Amino acid sequence: MKTTDKSEAQLRAIPWLKEAYEQLALARSKLSGESDVELSLRECVILAERWYARMRDEVESQGNMLSHISHDEYELPKVSKGHLIFGLSDTLSLQGSEIERATDQELDVLGDELEFNISSQLDIEGITIPKRSKSYRQLAIQFYHYLYKYERLCIARIQNDWESEPSPMKMAELPFKPKSLKGTSGVSENALSKVYDRFKVSREVNSDASRKPTKTLSETTLNIKRFISLHGDKDVTDVTSADFVLFRDTLLQLPAKKAHAIRSLSVQQQVEKAKKEGLDTLSKANARKSFNLVSGVFTFALELGLITVNPSANVKRPKPDRRKEAEEDRGYSPEEVERIFSLPLFTDPTTDKKYGKACYWVPILCRYTGARSGEILQLRRSDISINTDGIHYINVRRGEGQSVKNDASLRHIPLHDHLIELGFLEYVAGCEEWLFPEVPEDTHGAKSTKFADWWGPVVRE
Repeated sequence: MKTTDKSEAQLRAIPWLKEAYEQLALARSKLSGESDVELSLRECVILAERWYARMRDEVESQGNMLSHISHDEYELPKVSKGHLIFGLSDTLSLQGSEIERATDQELDVLGDELEFNISSQLDIEGITIPKRSKSYRQLAIQFYHYLYKYERLCIARIQNDWESEPSPMKMAELPFKPKSLKGTSGVSENALSKVYDRFKVSREVNSDASRKPTKTLSETTLNIKRFISLHGDKDVTDVTSADFVLFRDTLLQLPAKKAHAIRSLSVQQQVEKAKKEGLDTLSKANARKSFNLVSGVFTFALELGLITVNPSANVKRPKPDRRKEAEEDRGYSPEEVERIFSLPLFTDPTTDKKYGKACYWVPILCRYTGARSGEILQLRRSDISINTDGIHYINVRRGEGQSVKNDASLRHIPLHDHLIELGFLEYVAGCEEWLFPEVPEDTHGAKSTKFADWWGPVVRE
């Protein structure tokens, strides 16, 4: 303790003693072969990503790219030199999609093969998970996925690519509070809130890179909270069709307004406020969507084998009223369109534009293509192409940072001659990657929200 004073030494020794006792407790737990926690799927993903982050930091700081792969050059007669890459993943008993069909016995073997990596992270976290347990098998699956990502990272660094990041690193920083087996929390392991946590992880890890599940998950979270507010955090096996009937009818009485003063109230208080003040209530279309989001969580519970029937299956969804005729006032009149595009925004180059050239080009592109503003705002320079007939077109597609409403929205839209006359192709040529980088994204990664906040007042004025 670097002191001759006994009292001072005892004070300085406290953190060292604490660490020593924790190490002893962990060692006893390992020797007993008993687990002191139970991990959810979400927590297994967090642990695997923390392992990946730790290994990545080692590569970045120490340049240790060969800890899990070998990278050798070879030369054959009359053949140019090449590279042979061999990684730990090549030695595993499971390969590729085999992991999806693996039995418990095969996952146990995989756990043995990945034991060094898994154990190193468990030691850092100070927890014990016995092999041959359900949690350890799930750990093996998640470490298997992140091992491939780590090897891709090493290969990129060997090739002097220091910008690639095979994993988005969304989970490593999340709170990690596994359920202790030494006490009970009072909430069923299969309570709706617990099942929803697993549902979120499943959606996040299975989502396509081009899709954004975040907004839908946020809406689902809101409606799960509404359901729990009505019925309590029930075990999913105890939820009945009657619970969904009440949920459906309650949705139709909730206020449509999303002000914080309303959202902070309980579901019942929101209903009472809507009745008392005569507030507009959720449309049947929105109520139906909310109902289906919660029903989807129970479909996931069905996949997990926690329930045998989705209790919402036989409950009628809210059904929007059919319109009797076309809405005559929908859209803009020719006179209104002329007024909008006669604004200084489109006629005076010196007019201040909040989001730069996006304020000029996006409305014009929407006018000539009929595309959604979100589709235009997410365009890259490479999405403006020319076909073999010399026709320039916009490629509306899915990609990294790009999404569409559905498959029918994937399309090629020819550029109107007037857009080319206005200089759109020259504008595209002057862009680096994104056409409209000045427009900020919202919390769900969409630019259309911020753009609409600016454009709406312009049109209304």
